[in-house]
Amino acid sequence: MKKLLILLIFCSLVIGCASQRFIDSKINDELLIGDGKLYFKEKYNVLEYSSNILLTKDDEKYKPNSFRVKLPKQIVYFKVLNSTEFYFVYPNNQMAYIKQYLKRKSQSKSIIEPSKDKLNTSLDYFIDNDEIDKRFKIKENIIKNSKNNLLIEDKEYEVLLFNIKPDNVNNYKELLNSLEVLK
Repeated sequence: MKKLLILLIFCSLVIGCASQRFIDSKINDELLIGDGKLYFKEKYNVLEYSSNILLTKDDEKYKPNSFRVKLPKQIVYFKVLNSTEFYFVYPNNQMAYIKQYLKRKSQSKSIIEPSKDKLNTSLDYFIDNDEIDKRFKIKENIIKNSKNNLLIEDKEYEVLLFNIKPDNVNNYKELLNSLEVLK
C-alpha cells in the first residue's frame, strides 16, 4: 500500500511537471510580451502587438505596426527584439520568426522556400548567441536543412517558418498566414 501511494505521488509529480514545460500550457490565460499580449487559446495562441515607441533608422523615425497573428501551441521559448522581430521556438527546434518592416515594400504577398542566406540573416540573433544556439541547434539545422522552411512575405512583414516537421507545416502556415496589420 505504501509503495502504491509513493508511486501515485511520483506519477502525479511527473505528469504535473510535464504539462508545464510549455509557456502556453494554461488555456484562457495571457502573457505580456513587450507592448503586446500573447493570449493562450485552446487550439492556438494569439499575439496582439502594439507599440508606441518610435524607432529610428537612417535619421528617420518609424512607429512599428500594430498586428495580430495566430501562433501554434506548445511554445518552448520566445524573444522580442526592437519591437520589430519576434522569435517563437517549439518542440524539436521548430521556429516561427516574424519581422515587421519599418518601410513598406512594394511586393505582393508570396510564400516561398527561403535560401540558406535568408535563413542565416533572419536567424542571426540565435546564430550569434552561442548559448541559445547550443540549446536550439540553429546552425546545425540550417546546415542540415532537413525539414521544411517557408517564407511568407508581404509589404509590411515577413514570417519565416524554420525547421518545421512535415506533419506541422500546413497548420503552422495556416496560423501564421493569418497575420493582420491593425490600423
